[in-house]
Amino acid sequence: TFLRMAAELFAGALRRKSSEVALRESEERYRALAENSRDCICEIAEDGRYLYVSPSYAELLGYARCDLEGHDSADFVHPDDRARLQRHAGSLTVHRAPHRDGGFLHLEGTRRAFRSAGGDLRVVAVLCDVTERERSKEALYRQLELEGRVADLSRFFLDLEIDGIEDGLRAKLADVADLAGAEHSWLCFTPPG
Repeated sequence: TFLRMAAELFAGALRRKSSEVALRESEERYRALAENSRDCICEIAEDGRYLYVSPSYAELLGYARCDLEGHDSADFVHPDDRARLQRHAGSLTVHRAPHRDGGFLHLEGTRRAFRSAGGDLRVVAVLCDVTERERSKEALYRQLELEGRVADLSRFFLDLEIDGIEDGLRAKLADVADLAGAEHSWLCFTPPG
């Protein structure tokens, strides 16, 4: 019976040691993935503080990791985007994040809540920089709006009766000035003869 107890204690110790080694290897594997990923990864505590930020996230925003970890994550989200991020937690979202140089980046990502081994509520976020894509979309929308307004003006002038040209020109002059980005516009008529 003594040998049996010793064997059980030894087997239990081996299982614990094996579990500890497996846990350490798992932690090292996930740390290596997070540290070397091009995507930005961060872990956020229930009170909103960054517990972990990947090197790619800190680099993207222009900060050292120590400048972010321990600080309120809401400080790194544009104020106009905070409520929307809360409403759409768990969904793919785009928000603006301040860069250290004073500008803003557009970040797209997902956030998922989970419980730590100790039962604490945490959020993991995986983000990527989509600033160029968002700028291109904004430029496209501006171009489409401009083309629509030019088409409206063209239709107006094509439908204009010859007797109403002067009044019609005055009425649409403000639209033309707005399209050109001018604050004011003038129309000068030279009387014939």
